[in-house]
Amino acid sequence: MSDVEVKKPKLLLLVTVPDSLIFFRKQLKSLSEVFDVTVSCPRGSMVSTFIESEGVNYIPLSINRQLSPLHDLRTVYNLCKIIQSVQPDILHVNTPKASLLGLIAGFLMRVKVRLYVCHGFAHHSRQNSTTQYFLKNLERIRCLLSTHVLSVSSSLQDELSKFSGAKKVDLINNGSINGVEVDCVAKNIQFAPIYNPSSKPNEPFRLLFVGRVTKDKGIDELFCSFEELFAEGIDISLQVVGKIENADYVDEIERMSRRYSANFEYLGFLDDPLPVMSKNHLLVFPSYREGFGMVVIEAASVNLPSLAFPNLGTTSVIESGVNGFLTVEQTSSELTDIIRSLIGSPEELNKVKGKLAELASRYERESVIKATKVYLEQLLRL
Repeated sequence: MSDVEVKKPKLLLLVTVPDSLIFFRKQLKSLSEVFDVTVSCPRGSMVSTFIESEGVNYIPLSINRQLSPLHDLRTVYNLCKIIQSVQPDILHVNTPKASLLGLIAGFLMRVKVRLYVCHGFAHHSRQNSTTQYFLKNLERIRCLLSTHVLSVSSSLQDELSKFSGAKKVDLINNGSINGVEVDCVAKNIQFAPIYNPSSKPNEPFRLLFVGRVTKDKGIDELFCSFEELFAEGIDISLQVVGKIENADYVDEIERMSRRYSANFEYLGFLDDPLPVMSKNHLLVFPSYREGFGMVVIEAASVNLPSLAFPNLGTTSVIESGVNGFLTVEQTSSELTDIIRSLIGSPEELNKVKGKLAELASRYERESVIKATKVYLEQLLRL
């Protein structure tokens, strides 16, 4: 008599854009040991490779990132059909649009566990009051429709509690959704170089930006700061890594490339930015809003210090002057002042390098994945 195979509980994970799947690299493969995992998102160039490497199921989904009432209603209908087909025990929703529409469908289909993972808020202080009011109410709706809410950072957890009402907001370990792999030796990646102009007088101060090339990521402020420092005659270079999301920035990137051909380089989207990080002196991350400063932790794993705008995510991981640098206000002038100061006093920059290994170790990927697996199993028992 053969043993009866125990059926795994089913987990359906939703994201708005395929690029967001990088947040779950190696995690879904581990979760597949316990769950029957299905991913649903739009098709993309990296989706098939990701699905194959993680060993999970995939269902394509058409979803519009922008507000589009008719298309959104159709998406909710299609999500209901996907849920009916998969019959998930846990609906795991991520990114604003997929979370909102997924939770509506999950509520209508009475999915037992509807987990809303908040990676950050869509609203921020630079938006007008009407936009902020609208986006804050969408946040309340997500929390209302979910059965469980998970935050990716302690600062975001505190703020998210204001939208969740009586619902508890959870945090796994120290935060982040998937952690980082901190063993650079195993990945054959060198640590970022020490900036020492006295021993290498002809070496430029190398800045790096990693993120979506869009206004909310502070790309305007970064370009303004770079151009001001360059005009002062400071030997400086800038590499930009990330996907261009607004057509206006195609022209801007081309302008920067022509004008500063020897000092500016756009590398596009990179699946793994760590090798590039390891060749620079400072990561500049002037994002207006962030739920968790993942790129800051990635940089820390290769001993690259970060300078960032203060927001919920970056203030959760950066202690200014200790393991990185934060501006007081979100302005290009402050970016310029701090970069100029670090170039003039490299000992300040090099001092924080001694704290970066400790910072990265707090978010070690294996421990985050293990804790996530335990957390999801517990949700089924509640």
